[in-house]
Amino acid sequence: MKHRHIARQAALQVLTSLLLNDENPKKLVSFVHKEFAAQLSNTDFLEELVHGVLENRKNIDEKIQEFAPEWPIDKLDPVERSILEIGSYEIIHSDTPGPVIINEAVDLAKEFGDDTAGKFINGVLSSVGRDCKKLTETET
Repeated sequence: MKHRHIARQAALQVLTSLLLNDENPKKLVSFVHKEFAAQLSNTDFLEELVHGVLENRKNIDEKIQEFAPEWPIDKLDPVERSILEIGSYEIIHSDTPGPVIINEAVDLAKEFGDDTAGKFINGVLSSVGRDCKKLTETET
């Protein structure tokens, strides 16, 4: 499971960088993979997350906006936005259990976000999970 956490960290770097700069996603994935090469033996999950978010960003951002209407998506901190996009993508498009996805996202928020990021990420992704039927009220 550590491999998947590292892939999420790498995807977070790629997606945050893409929000801040106009870069080639494939080159950036390749660069970040080299940075994580010792810990990340294969790039499949990293590439799935990055390409999945980029291909579905409009729908993902609409879902995030639905559950965080007071925070316009383009005004969110780029790190928090990227964590929300990765978590929402996984909730909507993967078989990974919702609570696992949310725990991973909160861990990323604690590692890379500010003091309040974890609670915010947890709240939004819990709502996305309930909406997508991947969580029940008792799991949040």
